[in-house]
Amino acid sequence: MAEIPADVRRQILLEAAFAIGGELEIEALLKNTLPVLLRKLNCTMAAVLRRERETLNPVAIYPAATRRSGDWLPLLEMVRQAGHNSTGARCLQESADCNIYFFPLDSFGALVIRRQSQLDDIFLREFTQVVTLLARACRACDEAQRRLEAQRLAEESNRAKDEFLATMSHELRTPLHGVASMLALLDDTRPNAEQREYLAMASVSVETLLSIINDILDFSKIEAGKFELETTAFILKDEVEHILAILGSRSGKKQLRLVLDFDAAIPRRLLGDPFRLRQILFNLLGNAVKFTDHGSVTLAVTRLPPVERLAVPQQVASPEIQPDEPVMLRIAVSDTGVGIPADKLVSIFEHFTQADGSSSRRYGGTGLGLAIARKLVNMMGGELTVSSTEGEGSTFSFEIALAPATDQKTTTAGVAGSATQKVIMGTDLQLARYQAGANDLDQERLNPVATTEKAASIADLGTGVKVLLVDDHAINRKAAGLILQKLGCRVIHAENGADALAAVQREKFDLVLMDIQMPTMDGYQATRAIRALSGDYAQLPIIALSANAMESDREKSLAAGMNGHIAKPFPLEALKEIVCRYRPSHAKTCQPTAPVFSVPDFNEEQFTARYGDDQAFMAELIGDYLAELPGQINKIKELIAKRDGEAAAATHRLKGASSYIGADRLREICTTLQAATAGTDWQKSADLAEELATAATDFKKAISRWQPGRHDESSNR
Repeated sequence: MAEIPADVRRQILLEAAFAIGGELEIEALLKNTLPVLLRKLNCTMAAVLRRERETLNPVAIYPAATRRSGDWLPLLEMVRQAGHNSTGARCLQESADCNIYFFPLDSFGALVIRRQSQLDDIFLREFTQVVTLLARACRACDEAQRRLEAQRLAEESNRAKDEFLATMSHELRTPLHGVASMLALLDDTRPNAEQREYLAMASVSVETLLSIINDILDFSKIEAGKFELETTAFILKDEVEHILAILGSRSGKKQLRLVLDFDAAIPRRLLGDPFRLRQILFNLLGNAVKFTDHGSVTLAVTRLPPVERLAVPQQVASPEIQPDEPVMLRIAVSDTGVGIPADKLVSIFEHFTQADGSSSRRYGGTGLGLAIARKLVNMMGGELTVSSTEGEGSTFSFEIALAPATDQKTTTAGVAGSATQKVIMGTDLQLARYQAGANDLDQERLNPVATTEKAASIADLGTGVKVLLVDDHAINRKAAGLILQKLGCRVIHAENGADALAAVQREKFDLVLMDIQMPTMDGYQATRAIRALSGDYAQLPIIALSANAMESDREKSLAAGMNGHIAKPFPLEALKEIVCRYRPSHAKTCQPTAPVFSVPDFNEEQFTARYGDDQAFMAELIGDYLAELPGQINKIKELIAKRDGEAAAATHRLKGASSYIGADRLREICTTLQAATAGTDWQKSADLAEELATAATDFKKAISRWQPGRHDESSNR
């Protein structure tokens, strides 16, 4: 056995090391490395085997013909036996013309080479350095593959989760949209006060179910990092009073005191995301009422000493909204309920988790609320914390910084825009409860006489607009069709994308409203097929009206060639906006109406926009309201005198009716009175009830001079 010269050894080892390279895919790595070892070491075979469980299996063999040779299986068995018994490099077979060497590659496996002549001991010792590099490279490849596989599985899991959520959202929203639309249409059939109350109850159930669906989607979006906050102007005190008013009937049934402690030093108007803040407070207060059987629930909103600057993480502010000096707020919800065991104080913030299984069965709920609330607070720059004593009660609190809103114009725009649409689940034809909730965002409304941008009457809005409505769900198709017809549109129906494609080639349409998930041909396929037609089809407005409500669904709609995407159940305002936006030039335009006869504290703009030219019905509705008003106020007074918790519910009903009519001053007093009765502040409630009676008398006198459609400039002087 001749010793290899030192300079030759160095050259061989250097080239072998360079051949290993930096590949992170095992087959590519060995394809580069093993042929070099064959050539430089003058081998007749080189193989790498991977350790799998308790044996060694070949990964790569060069030359490939070795695997087919008759001596491969005995050789493989020899190598596997060596893998069991050896931890270091060794020669498995020595002979004049066949020498087999075994080199462990740490935990990965082994390198095996075969050559005719033997290797000297010095070369073997130095060659172990190359083997070490090869072992590291093989392990790196394995680790890279594991990471890629984990990433692939995670992506598949996320895709499966997104698809599941999208499917479930679609399947739940589709019938929910039918219910909400039919309730809206039923509300437009001149129901009496009792029927309106039943409609409101049904709509509350729709809203509750929709909130659960939205919770699931919100959690998914937050987890995926696809969630953003908005910044708009809002009145914090109105927001919290409205929340307490809604929860008042629930707490009243349990004889709970609902208390609001609101710091007078807090500016009236602030900048933030009122919808998400409302979501947080609804969750915390709703839980407090749910888990408290006796005592009280308190919401404390306190202004803290000023901070140096305002941080609004992940919020998207409108360019015209410029934050002023920040206001640091501490918001705390305390109750005298069942409390939380000390060992559960952390886990309650985990998704799909409640304090214990019995609570889940007794009280219900998805276990998502607190997880979402905490993440929303984090996005606002705060931290949601809890302190609790089992059997005595709990306090959930957080601190956030908000800027005061000083721009009146900006605030009004915020109230009239997207924030209002988020609050109202239904439409302006639907329920007084939702309209009241929207009005509560801003009680300082613009004077209707000074407003020049008014919507056209509902019946004329879509006159001359021919709409193709495509939906495979018969109830949704009928409901949307009736609403479009009430807007004045001419509606043609199609049950799937294939029918829609045939329809647009058969006759001309001004607008196509397209569902997404349909048999035969879905909305995406139909839209692409329509866009591919020659002629003017590229300009045909196509809007997705779909129960697919995720951001990715909107992006898919736009990518397919649609002009927009609205999730079901959708507000009528969105549908009206689309009809106005895409109405053809030959159709009747949306012209502002002239200023109307002004009655103090009467929102005629809202009232007349709701009923258009139906003057007889408007007069009848006001007459019914005025006839019932004294009895309702007397009932509220009686309940207050008895200190009966039902006073909050009675006030809430009158507030809804007042909003429905447009009696803004009465609605405002009802909002404050409802909060007072819910908080069992009976003296304040009695004073407000007297103020309500006086305002009702003034309104009755003023409204008696009003006639629908009458214009009298002298009343404005």
